[in-house]
Amino acid sequence: MFKFLLKRILSLIPVLIGVTLIASFLVYIIPGDPATSMAGEAVNPEILQKIRDHYGLDKPFIHQYFIFLKRVVTFDFGESFITGDNIGEVILERLPNTFILAISAMIYASVLGVFIGVVSALNRNTWIDRLAQYFLLLGISTPVFFLGLILIFIFSVKLKLFSGTGFNNIYSLILPAITLGTQSAAIIARITRSTILDVLPLDHVRFAKAKGLSYHKIILKHVLYNSSIPILTMIVLDLGSYLNGSVITETIFGWPGIGSYIFYDGIMKRDFPVIQAVVFLGALIFLLANLLTDIIYFYLDPRLKSKIDSM
Repeated sequence: MFKFLLKRILSLIPVLIGVTLIASFLVYIIPGDPATSMAGEAVNPEILQKIRDHYGLDKPFIHQYFIFLKRVVTFDFGESFITGDNIGEVILERLPNTFILAISAMIYASVLGVFIGVVSALNRNTWIDRLAQYFLLLGISTPVFFLGLILIFIFSVKLKLFSGTGFNNIYSLILPAITLGTQSAAIIARITRSTILDVLPLDHVRFAKAKGLSYHKIILKHVLYNSSIPILTMIVLDLGSYLNGSVITETIFGWPGIGSYIFYDGIMKRDFPVIQAVVFLGALIFLLANLLTDIIYFYLDPRLKSKIDSM
């Protein structure tokens, strides 16, 4: 197990380098000048050149990228071009907010998705199953920004039950969590339904029925457990993408997390260090989520466990 984890951890390094290299290059070739964003359009050209010299913006791309890598190794993401704030401190301040939103959305998506998937599979080809299929189609096809705006209009503007933006209290979580998690809930429900339908005809389930085990015990212990690997895979990977900072959801609801930070302070203002730091963090979180998925496989699938132990 240790050798397997070591190989997986070492394999993360070239992926991280590749992701940050591509993201940095795309930002580099976008038209515009960060120095102009810092100083304004009407500033003296000599001052603009001094700004470029100070921040290394006049250097070739590869030189700027190696400066960023050097900072990453020392856990120093530098300062924002625009605000002058320490980027690492801002990320540490905002990351818990994104974490809270991601966990809330994932709990909502997991509970709702697994419940609908199980009910749909156990009532195959009935009106319940057809109703569940309509939910799956609606949940998967509805854009996140559209769902968020509809929820704000209904529950904030019309009914005035929740605040539309900001993180004021625990109730502020409800609308963004639903917005962020609904699409995942539909996907989890679809995966749960299909895997349960694959497991139900298997011999060990029929043997459990022949032994006279209760219906609920058969579903929980023999059906859901043996269907858990693809379901958990989807849940963990979605959680990784949420922790990256869901830009659309956080922007719509004014959520003070990583997503709104990279949108407002990074992309809109062409703040290179902010974009590079958040992209690196996002890639790292997603890769760690993949690593966590492999560890879950190790404990849930005895065949994989014996194969790894024999390596």
